[in-house]
Amino acid sequence: MKYNIDINQLALSKTELDIIDCSILNFIIFICSSKNEKIEKQRKDGFTWLDYKYLLQEMPLLKIKSISALTPRIKKIEEAGYVIVDRKEHQKIYIKVTEKIDELFTNMNRAIHDREQGYSRERIDNNTSNNNIKNQEYIRPIFELYKMRINKNSKFTPQAKDKIITRLKEYTPQELAKAIKKFSRNRWRMQNNSDKGMQWFFRSEEQIAIFLSLKTDIPLSEIETNE
Repeated sequence: MKYNIDINQLALSKTELDIIDCSILNFIIFICSSKNEKIEKQRKDGFTWLDYKYLLQEMPLLKIKSISALTPRIKKIEEAGYVIVDRKEHQKIYIKVTEKIDELFTNMNRAIHDREQGYSRERIDNNTSNNNIKNQEYIRPIFELYKMRINKNSKFTPQAKDKIITRLKEYTPQELAKAIKKFSRNRWRMQNNSDKGMQWFFRSEEQIAIFLSLKTDIPLSEIETNE
């Protein structure tokens, strides 16, 4: 059972999705990034089979009894631009998330799409309690973005959390998101360093600076296919 539901209320409140739609979207993100062998065997061309029965079994809080009730909700999520739906053999529903999902992993004061644009370097003032609280809000989204883009087997350990907190004293959340996305689109880095873990990734200010300057040679279409 999926015990937790993570919803970015700030971002999703600006859409037509309701709380149930958002919970379903959270499950879709979870299933599309899963490394479970049974789930991976069901993947075709980057799309993951969305088993409606399994969804309802894993999400009892939805209080949905009929599988047919899921169809219009999946359509709403697709129309919102977060997923692409494909009906393959025997009308099975296959799905994959789009790049728009990235906006759910940070504050929606600005989206974190990496389109080779420069981000302004806005340093966070760590001398006030308000900014410390704000930093806490970014920790989990940064971890989720790292997990989705670099290593799906990553664990949210206390040590990894501490490293993110330290880097948030030196970089804005948008800059850390950019470093993750730059790294994930650099073929050599992904082949040689993607398994080194979050403590290694966030180990120093200089490390992040290196990742921010990386050249990208993996097209976005290839990343979306692998997600």
